[in-house]
Amino acid sequence: MPVVTRIEPRRGAGLLVEIDEERLRPVPRPVAEAFELRAGLELSPARTAALRAEVDRYAARDAALRLLARRPYARAELARRLGRRGLPPEAVEWALARCEALGYLDDSEFAVSYVRDRLRLRPRAPALLRDELRARGVDPATAAAAVEAGLAEAGIAEGDLLRRLATRRARALAGTPDREAARRRLAGWLRRRGFAPGDVRDAVDESLPPAPPRPD
Repeated sequence: MPVVTRIEPRRGAGLLVEIDEERLRPVPRPVAEAFELRAGLELSPARTAALRAEVDRYAARDAALRLLARRPYARAELARRLGRRGLPPEAVEWALARCEALGYLDDSEFAVSYVRDRLRLRPRAPALLRDELRARGVDPATAAAAVEAGLAEAGIAEGDLLRRLATRRARALAGTPDREAARRRLAGWLRRRGFAPGDVRDAVDESLPPAPPRPD
C-alpha cells in the first residue's frame, strides 16, 4: 500500500507531501484535510489516484487564475498554456470549467475586448482580426460577431477604416523624395494589416496619388 512518507508546510500556500518518497505537486490544505493526510498514513491505490487527481485540479485552477490575472485568454489558448505545464487534460478541463463558472473565462467577451484593443491601438483589417482570433482558438462565428461588434462600437466601416489608415500613413510618408517608393511602402504596410490588394491599390491612389509626369 502507498504510504505518506513526508508531510510538512512549505513556503507559500499548500503542503509538501511525499508518497513513498515521491513528491506530489503542492497539496492545498483543504485537500490535505479532506484526505486526512498525515505521515505514515497508508492509502489504497484508488485513494492515491484520487488524491493526485484532486491536487492536479487545484494546480490547474490556480495556474489558470494566475494567467487570467495578467491578461484575458480564449478558452482554447488557455488550455494550451496549461497543457504545456504538464497538467493532465482532465485537470485542465476542470479548471477551465471553474473559471467559466466564476465569470473569468468567456470567449465572446475575450473576442470583443481583443478587437476593441486592436482597433484602438494597432488597427488592422477585419479579415486579419478574424484570423488572429481563430488562431487563439475562438470559433469562426464568435470571431466574426466580435469583429462586427467592434467595428460598430467604433462607429467605422471596413472601407472607412482602410481610408483612415491609408491617410494617416500617407502623411508620415509625404516627405519621401521618391513618390513611387512611398506608394510601395504604403501599399505594403496596408497589405500587412490584412487589407485586400485591390482595396489597397485604390486607397493608395486616393491618399498618395502618383507624381504627375514630368514635362518634356
